[in-house]
Amino acid sequence: MLTAYNQARFIEASVRSALAQTYPALTIIISDDCSTDDTLAVIEGVVAGYSGPHRVIVRRNGANTAIGHVRDLLPFVETEFVVLGHGDDIFEPKRVEMQIKRMIDDDLAATACNATIIDRNGNGQRLRLDPGNLPKPSIEELSVIGRNQAQLGAVLAWRMELFRDFPEPTPPTRRIDQIVSFRALLKRGLGIMPEPLVRWRHHEENRSPEIQKRNAKDAATQMQIDERKAWARIGHAHFMLNDLAWWVSQFPDDRKAEIAKAHRALTRRLLKESEAWAKLRYQMARAKVTEH
Repeated sequence: MLTAYNQARFIEASVRSALAQTYPALTIIISDDCSTDDTLAVIEGVVAGYSGPHRVIVRRNGANTAIGHVRDLLPFVETEFVVLGHGDDIFEPKRVEMQIKRMIDDDLAATACNATIIDRNGNGQRLRLDPGNLPKPSIEELSVIGRNQAQLGAVLAWRMELFRDFPEPTPPTRRIDQIVSFRALLKRGLGIMPEPLVRWRHHEENRSPEIQKRNAKDAATQMQIDERKAWARIGHAHFMLNDLAWWVSQFPDDRKAEIAKAHRALTRRLLKESEAWAKLRYQMARAKVTEH
């Protein structure tokens, strides 16, 4: 699954690296999120000349869905495994093969590979993770701080059971990486691979909140971005609490002490995040800044 938005400069290399995957007979869904540049035309041009073994589906959203793009694509998935890619990144030829093999060999629900961080011109800078000192994701870490090193959409692969077996989050969340990492740890497990199978591009057009805030033209826009991030963190804590409650209802005797500890940590984090969000909203009200 390859998602793109206004990445005409980078998308050709990304699509070609997806088509070059060594895993046999993939279904590659390439989805443009209603780009306003030539991204879709570039995609269609590359795919038109492809005659390899993979099935390729090119689609375009009728409106920009931003953070919800990947979530909206899940109903199109007919396979057991999903490997996610972004339209400004490049994938090593064995990425799909190696991540799926790791999930099968170790009976994992999800894997995150390592990545080489590159600049806008494709020049390699450094590895994202130290291969000799890989972090060990845990439910406790996610419950306490809300994220881990595997929680990066650009390097994730997962089994679709993480969405087919669990109920929809209440309240709903449009994000994917938090859902994948937390549910994988509840189920079969989450593995981090030392191999840098993605060239992860960092540039000033990235859609991450950090870069958006850095590019913000004024303090009001920065506050709006902070408010949106704070609200998202509250939503993450809510959906994890809901997943824990559902898990306990289905498997009441599974890891009782670990699950109870995670529930306490999540409850504390939800209160903390809610307090921080309320303070930020008060500051916005005083400054007469509207919600983003």
